[in-house]
Amino acid sequence: MKKIGFMYNYNAFPSGFGKHYLCFAVNCRMDSFNITISVAGQDLALTLQPEEAGTYKVIFHGMLVGEITMSDNGWDALPMDEVSPGIFPMYEHKADSAHPRIVLDAETVAKIGEAVETAE
Repeated sequence: MKKIGFMYNYNAFPSGFGKHYLCFAVNCRMDSFNITISVAGQDLALTLQPEEAGTYKVIFHGMLVGEITMSDNGWDALPMDEVSPGIFPMYEHKADSAHPRIVLDAETVAKIGEAVETAE
């Protein structure tokens, strides 16, 4: 896994207060973006919603699968008790779904992290 440089971004708001973001992605994007990863031999399209401090919500078909973050040791999934769903319902795999069940295990998190690093 390639190491990503840190970038510090300061965004001022009309109130005069600012919000600080520590960005891990090369382009320091703060807008949602889509990636495709392979899970159980199927390509799945995921939406990533950047949060503060290099953390991304992982969204599949409008449902929150979980959150990943960049650490000193690479990409990690946050424990579910630390995940705030916000406006998204929590992901539930339907038994009759044609898609494989998405679990944020080490392999899947690494694939998502790699896609974040290479996203343009």
